[in-house]
Amino acid sequence: MGWKPYLSGLLGISADLVTGKYNANARMKTLKTTIAELETGVDNKSKGALEASINNLENKTSEMSKELNTISFQKR
Repeated sequence: MGWKPYLSGLLGISADLVTGKYNANARMKTLKTTIAELETGVDNKSKGALEASINNLENKTSEMSKELNTISFQKR
């Protein structure tokens, strides 16, 4: 945002209005993120950690399944 209020001032547009617009947009983005977190009940950071943990457990399960399939229970 740094240069935009200055440039708008040169063009005859109030720099305060431009700054206010960008501040309002930033606030809107923050509010949308907060609303999304409240709707899902999980914040995005925790959600990513949870997904990583699930993927890790799925990989371990797959490896164990492969190991079990290679075991032979037949008499020799």
